[in-house]
Amino acid sequence: MTEPYPFTQRIASIYNSGMSRVMVATGNVMDLFYSPELERYTHLLPYLEGKCRAMEKTTLVIWELNGPIRFISPDQQKLVEAAWNRWGGWPKAWPDQESGGEKTFPSLLLDAINSPTLALELLRQLCILSRSKDGEGLFLSQNLVIIIEDADLIIPAGDSFAQLPEKVQRRIKIMRDWLGDPAFHAGNDFLILLAESRSSLNSQVARLPTLLEVRIPLPSTEERRHYIEWFSGTLPAKPSYEGNLDSFSEATAGFMLQTLGQLLRESASRKEVISAQRVTDAIEEQAKRQLGEDVVTFKRPTHTLKDAQGNRLLKKFLSDVLIPAIRSRKHAPSAVTVSGALGAGKTYIYEAVAGELGVPVVVLGNFRSMWFGQSDVIWERLERFLTSFSQVVIFVDEADTAFGGVGPDTHETERRLTGRFHALISDPANRGRITAILMTARVHLLSRDLLRPGRGGDYILPVLDPEGEDKTDFLRWVLAAAGIRKPSPAQLAELATMTTGGYAALFDQYRRRLAAARENRKGKRLTWEQLKNIVQDVVPPPLERVRRYQTLQALLFCTSRSVLTPEQWDLRSNAHAEIRKLEAEGIRGF
Repeated sequence: MTEPYPFTQRIASIYNSGMSRVMVATGNVMDLFYSPELERYTHLLPYLEGKCRAMEKTTLVIWELNGPIRFISPDQQKLVEAAWNRWGGWPKAWPDQESGGEKTFPSLLLDAINSPTLALELLRQLCILSRSKDGEGLFLSQNLVIIIEDADLIIPAGDSFAQLPEKVQRRIKIMRDWLGDPAFHAGNDFLILLAESRSSLNSQVARLPTLLEVRIPLPSTEERRHYIEWFSGTLPAKPSYEGNLDSFSEATAGFMLQTLGQLLRESASRKEVISAQRVTDAIEEQAKRQLGEDVVTFKRPTHTLKDAQGNRLLKKFLSDVLIPAIRSRKHAPSAVTVSGALGAGKTYIYEAVAGELGVPVVVLGNFRSMWFGQSDVIWERLERFLTSFSQVVIFVDEADTAFGGVGPDTHETERRLTGRFHALISDPANRGRITAILMTARVHLLSRDLLRPGRGGDYILPVLDPEGEDKTDFLRWVLAAAGIRKPSPAQLAELATMTTGGYAALFDQYRRRLAAARENRKGKRLTWEQLKNIVQDVVPPPLERVRRYQTLQALLFCTSRSVLTPEQWDLRSNAHAEIRKLEAEGIRGF
């Protein structure tokens, strides 16, 4: 495994260059990291502590919210205490109720355990001490590196500064004074804040230009591989999994190491093989814990385009153009917009595309509630999750309601996070890694900003109701469920008449009812009369005019002529007039 981690190199670069004297490490800060110094995996704070121990002429100060301010050695604490006493100690201006009046250095460290405000001010004063001089030079001969854990709990985000508790307001003021002090940035001390998200810090501090951010991603394939080997060696029994180590390491993309360890421990304890389905279930469980129950579903489709009925022109385009483009990565689209009427089979076909690619699918569900019910932290978790995969497909169903606009009339939170989704899918760094599939029956309601080329406008592809040979494919598929494998032309013609206006979801319903009836007959083939009775018993819901409107809009927005028959192209050419007529009658595709 590459060591040190890339984020460690970034922190070292900021420190050594003097680019800034404060940074916040965000992202996967609650996970495990391999420490060569400790020869084991540990949490982020001990990992960083191990790295800082090797720094020369540096005093490391660590503050954990549930513990005292501590130094990594008694000698370093004595060095700072002696400098503190020479300097003059606690500032007279500090209120007596916080410090208890004159205090010795050890007593201040103890008092800080129960007072985060006192602890923060004490750390700020240490930095002032570090750069202060007397006739003999600097009071402190070593630079300070200060690490503060759970910074987002110390100076939490809030809707209004005035509504925050007085002590929280005071801590924010201390941080602003500290990080905004030019003398601090001209010195050699270095402050590292740990927080899951920059957005979880109070905006009064998070927006300071001097505060640089280093994001810690979820583990890479190489990092997961190293952990699997190392952790397996610590268990009393060796865990087992489908495939080899390399394929299992790749399949566990998106996992935190702690979640991966639970999976390995479970396998070793139960002496069970970790199946591909168990991996899928585990990553979905983790995603739901992190993002919410109804925001994300995780799946790995096993069906391919061969399993999809009809849609011959579309399937040819997908096989010859879209799938090779995504596989190439270099020419992959940022997003594909999939339009078509309700029940046309959009989801099944594009799950088949993912099945052909062999990549996982992340389905974004109740997206709009995430916008308003949660904070930017949830988005950052989602972005970190998605970018951990070497390649992933995002499904957004009902994309017209999932996203708002970016105009002035849109709610600020919705506008900001919709913009962040746009940025995610159009980021050149994500091209070939993340492909969004935006599915909607109401393509005309999508934001024009989302439909431009470079985003969802690269490919706008309709899934249309079957006609001609496409419908025959569906008819044969339905008849096979009844045990009729070689239907006569007359049977096909009669069933076609019975299913006039049929679409994918209806044909699937016919097929499931026939299959259930055949199962009740212990697998015996149904007679033609039995089949007719079952099919004719199905009464489709009255959606014809709404679906017609949706189909016309799908044709109108289609960006690839080769997926349309000549008849469909002609219909597209005259779609505007029929759409206006339907709208005059109150039909708008809802």
